[in-house]
Amino acid sequence: MNSAKEILFVNTLENTVRNIQKGLNKILFDSPISFDQWKVLLEIHKVPGINQKSITKKLKKDKAGISRIIKKIDCEKLIVKKKIGKVHKLYLSPEGMELIQLYLPKIERYYKEVCSNIHDREFNIVEEILSRIN
Repeated sequence: MNSAKEILFVNTLENTVRNIQKGLNKILFDSPISFDQWKVLLEIHKVPGINQKSITKKLKKDKAGISRIIKKIDCEKLIVKKKIGKVHKLYLSPEGMELIQLYLPKIERYYKEVCSNIHDREFNIVEEILSRIN
């Protein structure tokens, strides 16, 4: 592959990610949290009692960034921390669960809309390519 094709490919990936994030930010516009905070909240929803280290590993984010996000969503009263030994286990509060129930269907619809014109065979090809990059 020549340099121009590589640049075009990477620019296309960046633009696609940026456009998807814009769509997700529009959905979450009237919520008290950002999309990055949403991703942490969703991990806590998926795995009640998860700890910060596991979230950091799962989302491939830096420890300080996840710590700031957890502090913010804790201040918003969206999570409950339970200290077990030296580790804080994280759970959704009733307000956090309400936010998940309100926005998850909207985000799932958006994902479905984004992917509506992509066939299974194409999904497999894209998944294969992206797994080589990651």
